Amino acid sequence: MSPAVIRKLDPADLDTCCDIYLRNEQEHFPEGHFEDFKEYLTLDSSLSLVTEVENRVIGVGGICLESADNTARHLSFGMIDPDH
Repeated sequence: MSPAVIRKLDPADLDTCCDIYLRNEQEHFPEGHFEDFKEYLTLDSSLSLVTEVENRVIGVGGICLESADNTARHLSFGMIDPDH
């Protein structure tokens, strides 16, 4: 596999990230959460990242930036294009 680059999600990545979600949904996620996923990608309370291989986005993940005492962060989700 070629080296991967992890970077902050750019608004231009939204369609690709949504496609990755939809391609994973049937096997890995319950129905009815796609709109929540799309909204999550744009929230200031999270950091959305993408994984690129050969200049192509193949993965997306989110880190929650808010906690009750503002001292903890956690991975809220991660998924890869099923072709990878």
